Amino acid sequence: MKIIVVCPGKLKDKWLKEGIDEYKKRLSRFAVLEFIEVADCPDSVPVNEALKREGELILSHIKPGEVVWAMDLKGELVTSEKMSEYLTKDIERGGGNLTCVIGGNR
Repeated sequence: MKIIVVCPGKLKDKWLKEGIDEYKKRLSRFAVLEFIEVADCPDSVPVNEALKREGELILSHIKPGEVVWAMDLKGELVTSEKMSEYLTKDIERGGGNLTCVIGGNR
């Protein structure tokens, strides 16, 4: 099983990198966890243009037919149990793979 996380920007904070490494270690018995960082746009780029550019870069890492979860602050809030149900169903549907997309912070 493989879980891929695609997100714009670089992971700069030490505490965040350490947290990701910890979860990679915890999940290693069950799945490979891969992070793909795409370039983010500077703040000087207008929001609509930045979202378009970052979206294109994110989409370039998604293959046709892949199961994709788009993370959204305004999305459905689910319990751990429900998340587990979704994960099991979508991993099976995706042939053992799942791609999670985290958008920019604009």
